[in-house]
Amino acid sequence: MAEKWEADISAPNPFETMCKDQHLVQVRAELAAEAAAREAAGKEDAGAVKGDMHITEFIVMGLQLEDQQRVLASDIAATGLHPTDRQRSAMIECTSKLQRKIIAWAEVQQKFFPALANVRERKDEERARAADGGSIPGLQVSDIPLWLPSAVATTLEPDVEGVVVTKAVQEHEYRLCVGQVNEALHEVCRLLLVRTHLYKLKDTHSCGVQVNMCSGDKIAALNQQVWRVAAQYRGACTALKALGRVLNKEWEWTLLPLREDDIRGLPQSQFRDPEHKKKKRARVKKRVKRELSWIWVNRGKQWEPGDDVAMNKAVRIEWAKTRARAMRWVEEVDLLEEEMRHMRQFLVWWEEWWKAKVDRRGLPEGPQHEGETAYALCQAGIQAALTVVLPRSGSVQFST
Repeated sequence: MAEKWEADISAPNPFETMCKDQHLVQVRAELAAEAAAREAAGKEDAGAVKGDMHITEFIVMGLQLEDQQRVLASDIAATGLHPTDRQRSAMIECTSKLQRKIIAWAEVQQKFFPALANVRERKDEERARAADGGSIPGLQVSDIPLWLPSAVATTLEPDVEGVVVTKAVQEHEYRLCVGQVNEALHEVCRLLLVRTHLYKLKDTHSCGVQVNMCSGDKIAALNQQVWRVAAQYRGACTALKALGRVLNKEWEWTLLPLREDDIRGLPQSQFRDPEHKKKKRARVKKRVKRELSWIWVNRGKQWEPGDDVAMNKAVRIEWAKTRARAMRWVEEVDLLEEEMRHMRQFLVWWEEWWKAKVDRRGLPEGPQHEGETAYALCQAGIQAALTVVLPRSGSVQFST
């Protein structure tokens, strides 16, 4: 399937599942097409375009910055109280980079919503006054408010209430958040299926302390991804709740609040052999049967017991991603070996270039001729020595 998609992009994508829900990419494509149609007809709303940026692109950038803020906060919390020097430097670099992005985005935001400049200035003055008597002044980058239309719609502060946000802009963010919520929920389910598959592999094939620790590390990393995507879902639901009240739209009939207890895989009984379960039922006490979480119910259609299609799709996507990473590293090795070959050819050419310098000037026999000849041959010898030292392509072993 992956090879067919690489040869023909119109074939089914191995990195995606066929889903009826609209995801963020689909909503972005629809909004871009609608904006292009309005611009072609000359019916675009006034102020929807500032420079070369449309308001929908600006909102998408804001949603991406919110996700990066959540990821940064999660990474900082995961480092603990005693981070290493490498972790500390990585966190500082990520924080500075995200802060620069937010500052650049806020400058663009002032073009669409000029009144927010006064709000940000007043907030900065309040934090500066509060920090005079505090031990840790300032505001964390992950806590900087972005003042998206959903945040403006829910605030009760007088300065923010004066910011004018049209219904069309709120509608754009609402549709983007719906796509973001559907995509996040779908990703949570996919990761939970992959986790179930890893648990089954660990119970079946893992033997020994080292192998079990490796499997446990993979499962822990996967759990971290699940919580990050769940945080993205909750953030998008908060925005939908605010925009739904303003736009009088209902969305909670299919997308419910995601509690920690809801983030669980399919029941163990769904995957076990029925005959084995009958034999074990007589020896094991009856367990409390947990209901299927609502995240596995899609518009009233419940996941069918014994159907491994969903898990196979999730594992296929994970396999396709792993294959893509492996192919990318193979390509990096090929490029490195090609660069080594080019360097070798260059050194051979440079050696011949220095040899050609001998007797090039036609000097008579004497100290000047001997010195230039010795220097040229010395340089040619250096290039020849480098050619010998440089490993040949394919002879380098890369550790994994």
